[in-house]
Amino acid sequence: MQEAIRQIIEPISVGYIFDSHFVIDCLIRQNTNAYFDFVRANPNANVNHIHGHIAKIISRQQDLVRQEEGKSWSINIHGVASDCAAWRRIRAIKQTE
Repeated sequence: MQEAIRQIIEPISVGYIFDSHFVIDCLIRQNTNAYFDFVRANPNANVNHIHGHIAKIISRQQDLVRQEEGKSWSINIHGVASDCAAWRRIRAIKQTE
């Protein structure tokens, strides 16, 4: 899941702001298998919990994103507006070996 999320975030231009709903929508559209494998791996979790886990995975991409203060208001996968975390794409930090 982490790699699938990175593939969504990396092409976003530095400085742009996006939200968790955008990433989840891209996962469902571009990497359906990874999304549903993640859902099946968490059989006791509801959609809100699963999407919360996805937001945590986004937050771990600290070399690519910074969480914005406050929340974003956008359309979720149910077609209803709701709040979610907002992220700013930052310049990739090179990993030192």
